[in-house]
Amino acid sequence: MDADALDQLAIAAQGGDRAAFQRLVEELHQDLRIFVAVRTSAADQVEEVVQTALIATWRLLPRYEPRGTLTAWVKGIALNHLRKVLSSRARTPLAPLDALDGVLAREDEADLDEDPRTERLRHCLEHLNDQSRELVELRYRDEISLDALAARLGRSAGTLAVHLHRVRKALRDCIAPNGTSS
Repeated sequence: MDADALDQLAIAAQGGDRAAFQRLVEELHQDLRIFVAVRTSAADQVEEVVQTALIATWRLLPRYEPRGTLTAWVKGIALNHLRKVLSSRARTPLAPLDALDGVLAREDEADLDEDPRTERLRHCLEHLNDQSRELVELRYRDEISLDALAARLGRSAGTLAVHLHRVRKALRDCIAPNGTSS
């Protein structure tokens, strides 16, 4: 659906038409899920952020000014919520090996050395191409934010998020007990 048609639905929804809002949700949902998924590796966060963004969209819709930017506006709402979720999660300590990101960020801790997945992870990291390995090291070992990495590497944060998402998936597959590492 094009931007003008989305704006027409938004105008109808602003007037209280719940069916129009439901149609907006149907049109935006998949694109919004993809937008969020490339920015976080936690599948449970994706649906939480999408649902919260859509609820906030309903609540904030009277403020929206139709000018063909509804998708970007809703993505902005989702991005703001995702930042809050990630910030909150960053303050909550992860259990060892609770997530691949935790393993990557805290690989050198003694308790992780005893876990067989740590050795598989090291093996898998060694077999990444140089660009992917450097990106993982900068992001997780050196804890450089995605925006700072984008500026440093001259690439967009979205492109780097997609690249990291693919690398994390490959690493997850590789460290799995039946993974491809040998």
